Amino acid sequence: MTASPELRRVHLAIERRQRIHRALTSPVRIKLSDAMAHHHTSRIGQKGTVGPQEPVRQMQEEMMPSPFPGMDPYLENPGLWPGVHNWLIATLGEDLSPLLLPRYYVALEERVYIAEPERLDLVGRPDVVVVPANVESQLPSGGQMPGGLASSQNASGIQVLTAEVPMPDEVRETYLEIHEAVSGEVVTVVEILSPTDKRPGEGRRVYEAKRLQTLGTRTHLVEIDLLRSGEPLPLWPRDWPQDHPLSGDYRIAIARGDRRPLADVFAFTVRNAIPVFALPLRRGDDEPQVDLSTSLQKVFDRGGYALRIDCRSEPVPPLRPEDAAWADALLRSRGLR
Repeated sequence: MTASPELRRVHLAIERRQRIHRALTSPVRIKLSDAMAHHHTSRIGQKGTVGPQEPVRQMQEEMMPSPFPGMDPYLENPGLWPGVHNWLIATLGEDLSPLLLPRYYVALEERVYIAEPERLDLVGRPDVVVVPANVESQLPSGGQMPGGLASSQNASGIQVLTAEVPMPDEVRETYLEIHEAVSGEVVTVVEILSPTDKRPGEGRRVYEAKRLQTLGTRTHLVEIDLLRSGEPLPLWPRDWPQDHPLSGDYRIAIARGDRRPLADVFAFTVRNAIPVFALPLRRGDDEPQVDLSTSLQKVFDRGGYALRIDCRSEPVPPLRPEDAAWADALLRSRGLR
């Protein structure tokens, strides 16, 4: 009997894990052809004997890529996004660093704020457990709770429960700064928005204050929004009807310090590749091209998201109906549904 596509994918995943385990634990040098049998051997430039880490590196390169041409909507899931954000910021800095040295260097920075209780659910933590009181009678005379209760309800009909109360939470968000090596001055700030930046609350207030502070200087700002949910940060495109929202699910805004108040905005959808753009630097310097899709694919591989995402379910938040139909056809063509 022929195995189903899903069963074949499970078997392939098990085989990959077994080969990685053998490569990591083998005390002797192994042949690359043994470790990579039946897995795209045509991609290997040379066969031969290699160290135990080489098959693992090749295996990581062969992890199933994201099926989407640009932003993968499954990565927006609130349970995954904090990790995706941290991975992407670090990977983007890693990719940019060799392109900028020695004239510039990349610094990974962090801002910290305390989130108010009503917004804790936005950063993946519980808000409050609400339990109905269902008080069936008044307290005994004197207003005192009787002691020694053996169950959740005493003889007077008063229900005694345990509830979780709201607690303030410390939220940390990372971003990149491009510094001029000689002077140490910040030339460019690169931000990747988080859900808290796009929803009412302390997170948005903190980010908007930082954003305005940057826009009030000559420092370039690159603002990357890969989240469909939430209220976009203020932008007023020219020659665009004020009563119409800007088209596109995602945005990349590049506000050069010498062009304020103008900014270049790339608006794109889940169907598009992420636009490649030039990283703004000092006037006259060569500006490297930022290929965010490549960095995002590295994140997809390194974070093992191919093993953590179930493409048979719908993304969270859900796609628009027309995009959901497009995504369904795409995933079926890749054998993922």
